[in-house]
Amino acid sequence: MKFTATTISVAVLIIGTAGFFLGRLSIGSLAGADASCSPRLSSPPGPADLAPSKRLARQEDSPYAAAVPKGEDGLKHLEAVIRDKDSLDRTHDLLAYIEQLSPEEFEGAVGRFRSLGLTKDRMGEFAMLLTAWAKVDPAAALAYTQAHTHDPFATKVVLSTWGAKDPAAARSWVDSLPNSSFRSAAKASLASQLAKGDPQGTAAWLLADSGDKVNSKLDNVFHTWAKQDQAGALAAYNALPAGPARDSALRGIADATTAKDPPAGAALLEAHPTDVSDKTIKAYAWEAYKTDPALGASALAGMSDPKKQTKAYKKMLDTWVAEAPTLAKSWIQTNQLPPPIKQRFGVDAAP
Repeated sequence: MKFTATTISVAVLIIGTAGFFLGRLSIGSLAGADASCSPRLSSPPGPADLAPSKRLARQEDSPYAAAVPKGEDGLKHLEAVIRDKDSLDRTHDLLAYIEQLSPEEFEGAVGRFRSLGLTKDRMGEFAMLLTAWAKVDPAAALAYTQAHTHDPFATKVVLSTWGAKDPAAARSWVDSLPNSSFRSAAKASLASQLAKGDPQGTAAWLLADSGDKVNSKLDNVFHTWAKQDQAGALAAYNALPAGPARDSALRGIADATTAKDPPAGAALLEAHPTDVSDKTIKAYAWEAYKTDPALGASALAGMSDPKKQTKAYKKMLDTWVAEAPTLAKSWIQTNQLPPPIKQRFGVDAAP
């Protein structure tokens, strides 16, 4: 099944809430895991159990206070945890369950979780389980997601976790994939995480490939690069041939520039008009809107596709009117806009 950006955002929020706790979990019998496992795939050593003050608050009468059972009884326990309607207890007990899993038990746990139905309300908890698995055995977790899941969500979660822990190993795994289409998709999933530590190398890594999936992540990588070294990012952009990759690179640099100085971001785009697409203009407009709504809305006039432009105006002006109706309607009244936009907000078509 497909998951919307909203669903994924909710999952990311839940992962963030539980991330601190996942980072401290000992992952059950990890200390007794097979010594042949590569050290780089092992979680950092942690306490066998967290002190009560370090755990999420929970009710004293929770039915899951005892040690988690193993085998089929453990999987039935997981079902009971997931069906608990108290979200705080459910999160705490899922973390307690994850803590006691051995590396070889994750596959069964993930399979049982999926059998209960991956509703949007469960995506954050699903991601928590995948994140924990990726910390102890990312290769096995990825083998599972490739074989059993059809949506990229699961693979993205595992790759991102692995990339944060061991970027070189995660990148090596991606490079070893024989299927070029899947390799490109995996590169795109891992790129943002790798760029945090090495934006220049990540950009070169992506540019060695081709395709929409790879190009779609170049803006994020160049954004990160420009925040660290704008001159270096601009030099790399200027060396690119015309095409989607160059457009994406400029968009990322412009976004980073605009976040600090919106007029400077506008000047950057004006200096490279042939590389400025409607997507880049819209990205600039929303970044500028954060500090200057009028500047952001005005930028949309540069879009060339009337349908996309009208849609962009509608979304931005709806937001502005909800936040500051008097200022927004005054701007709408005094600026040249598509007639449907004027009509939408009840102002005269003439500026």
